[in-house]
Amino acid sequence: METDYLELFRGEWNPDRVETVAFNVLSMSLAESIRRQTESTVVIDTRQNHFSPFASIPSPTIAVMIAVGLSATELQFLGQRDGVFTADPARVSMAQLLPVLSIAEWEELAAFDEDQANNAAIKQALRRNIPVRIQNACHGAGAGTLVHPDPDVVARKDPPAVACIQGRRVTDFTAHGRPDRGPRTPTAVAIKEHVHILDIGSYHRAGTTAVLPDIFNVLNRFGVAAELMSTSKVHVSVAVQLGAGILQQLLCELEKCGMSVSVREEMAVLSLVGRHMPSMIGIAGHMFSALAKRNVNIEMMSQSASEMNISCVISGRDAVKALNIVHHACLSGFSGSPATLPGNQSRC
Repeated sequence: METDYLELFRGEWNPDRVETVAFNVLSMSLAESIRRQTESTVVIDTRQNHFSPFASIPSPTIAVMIAVGLSATELQFLGQRDGVFTADPARVSMAQLLPVLSIAEWEELAAFDEDQANNAAIKQALRRNIPVRIQNACHGAGAGTLVHPDPDVVARKDPPAVACIQGRRVTDFTAHGRPDRGPRTPTAVAIKEHVHILDIGSYHRAGTTAVLPDIFNVLNRFGVAAELMSTSKVHVSVAVQLGAGILQQLLCELEKCGMSVSVREEMAVLSLVGRHMPSMIGIAGHMFSALAKRNVNIEMMSQSASEMNISCVISGRDAVKALNIVHHACLSGFSGSPATLPGNQSRC
């Protein structure tokens, strides 16, 4: 196979200027160098000794630069996963591969993913309206999951054939938004474990309104993101994931601000996600009723402003059980369609 080595860039590189420089200037430079190689396979070496100006930039981000410069119609990220599933396939045996996701759905589900380097690059590509396909590098025959700005249009133009990847059936669009093909369901369910709930009481006469800025300032100082929050006149409950050794320091800082804090440890955030959920009347009740029938207690609950994410906090010991309950109840049997019991679903 004929190849060419490209020396794409020389000079000073400031990693703090990635947004303004890399995508407005460097992406065009990278693309122009590649366009000249019309009859060969171009290999871009990102090792530090050959590509030193880009040493501080992750390889996935360089791929996005090139895609933007070339005005690519699709960017593929190859990894160890077949794509995005309706749930974690290692924990939910009935999880199905999703052929297409909206950008908003992917962003909600990416919050539960530990692959932050690839996720950051994918977000940069999607921000520039380049569809991204996530698929397995070892199973090239699989179509993976396409993250697209308008997934319903993709479904109408190119309805996916039913296929199997590593023994798992690819979800067709009957349950995912085809207006002419049956009921809509949520898209996926995800869970985040090892969560703490901070129950914060205020000594201020003004109640929680006066202390919310202090709470966010303390969390920001420790680099802690609020996963979920609920408030009343006198109490605030915040679900957070904490690194080792941070909890006691965090509690001390909150108490210095005039707050009383109690902690519930080893909790889990369970989220049901779907772009069609705003029009699905009763889906929240269906989700919570299914959990209650199986004796899973809900400690907190919340709905996102977009209405496409319903989340609750449960005990960590119920995490896998709750994940399977919600997947079975809401992705298999909502809107009056009979749920397919795990033992009865046909396998391909």
